[in-house]
Amino acid sequence: YVDDVHGWDFVNRPPDGVRVGEDFADQDNDPNDFAGHGTAVAGVVGAIANNGIGVTGTAWDVRVAPLRVGWSADGAPLGLVDMASVAQAIRYATRLGIPILNCSFATLNQSGLYAAAYAAARAGVTIVCAAGNGGQVHELASRNDVIAVAATARGDTDTDTALGKVMGSPPYMPPEQVLGKAIDARTDIYSAGAVLYELARGQRPFGERTGAALTDAILHEVPESPRSVNG
Repeated sequence: YVDDVHGWDFVNRPPDGVRVGEDFADQDNDPNDFAGHGTAVAGVVGAIANNGIGVTGTAWDVRVAPLRVGWSADGAPLGLVDMASVAQAIRYATRLGIPILNCSFATLNQSGLYAAAYAAARAGVTIVCAAGNGGQVHELASRNDVIAVAATARGDTDTDTALGKVMGSPPYMPPEQVLGKAIDARTDIYSAGAVLYELARGQRPFGERTGAALTDAILHEVPESPRSVNG
């Protein structure tokens, strides 16, 4: 890693679906945040006080090392995250001796993510992970060596971000719900269509796929027509 004075950008992907102006190619020493999500989270944690700019962080004298693992995409302006980049970033931070890692994004156990998390925990690194929003998958939060952060509402009741609060069944979720975007009555129409598809064909729209494979299929594939089986 050459000149990684201000952190590192681990994103290197094709331009398909990337928002105009976003940095998507070549890992380098520029971890600037196009979408703004990572910057907002870092500000909540460690924004400097008494400078008349924005908010004050909860730990304003902390040192923050920005590690970029996501990019702003069409249909997902707040960003998509590549688990291979996350795994690389966790291993990088572990080697540098960074004591606390914040992962405020959806996670899937793929591309060596769990292995990197295990190695980090063995090295004494504390990983803090989002518990989840509105049915998004947060598999990293299920590990015993990860701190999953949720929230409670007035009266100490669960909010939609609480761990295990899954708002829907993944095989019947539309792309908007998988991405954590706002949903409306059309979500029910999509889900009803998925159920009817299963009744007509004898299997779900994307078969028995689960986890990352199911998420990728919902976002990028079109189910086979029921007519291909039932004529």
